[in-house]
Amino acid sequence: MFHSPSGKFGSAPDISDHNLSPEENTVTFRSTKRRRCDCGSNYESKLDIFINSLSEWKTTTDDKLSSIQTSMQDILCKNTEIIASNLEIEKSICLLTTKYDDLYSRLETFQNKTKECLERVHKIELASEELERSSRAACLELRNIPHPPTSTQEDLLAIAVKTCKELSIDLLSSEIFDIHHIKSKSDHCKTILISLNSVLTKNKVLRAYRDYNKTNSGKRLCSTIFGNSDPAQPIYIAEHLTATARRLHYLARELVRSQQYKHCWTSGGRVLLRKDDHSKYIVVNSESQLANLSN
Repeated sequence: MFHSPSGKFGSAPDISDHNLSPEENTVTFRSTKRRRCDCGSNYESKLDIFINSLSEWKTTTDDKLSSIQTSMQDILCKNTEIIASNLEIEKSICLLTTKYDDLYSRLETFQNKTKECLERVHKIELASEELERSSRAACLELRNIPHPPTSTQEDLLAIAVKTCKELSIDLLSSEIFDIHHIKSKSDHCKTILISLNSVLTKNKVLRAYRDYNKTNSGKRLCSTIFGNSDPAQPIYIAEHLTATARRLHYLARELVRSQQYKHCWTSGGRVLLRKDDHSKYIVVNSESQLANLSN
């Protein structure tokens, strides 16, 4: 609807109202029509290509998703198997833990029993060592004594009496309970073991031996007291120590040689050490004690 100049509404104005020729009116009318898109078949082909590419992309994506889904299914199956396996492992671990606790408890019991047994063995060893030391309390060893292998007890008795006489001690045959030679490294110089009837007599002989060597420091007790002996062999008189005490005595002398301690001697079958002339003596009871003293 259009508004007329007179102010009334009416129908659309006629083209013929314009002062134009018919040709001009025709051209004007045609020019008002909408033009057709001239993209044509080219536009349709691009759309088809795009649709085809989308279809291919969808197909490819579907394939990939299907592959991923298959993989996920495999993973889920494997996870299920792993979970089941883990459950079995947990059961096995629980069983092993129970067995371990049982074995640990048994082991702890065995260790306690072993500790008790070791303590008992140690006490028995100490008691045995004390008994052996007591049985040797009145025994002396004469070392480096030259005599033939066929020596009789009378010959050994004469040697013991002559040695003690050199020390200014009159040793009577009645004071000797037993006498025999024991195994030694040398074939010509043997060790004679004398079992005396009294510990007092043993200590008297040992004291005389030490005094003799101090007095005759240039000519200590040697084999020349039995006549011509070439070369002269030093004679040693010592207590008859147990195997344990002999080992401790050897190790203790090593400390003296290394100048960590000054004096080492035996008394009553025990080994003693002294750091210097003014320190207290130490009774050596074990190798571990010596190791601590050395450190």
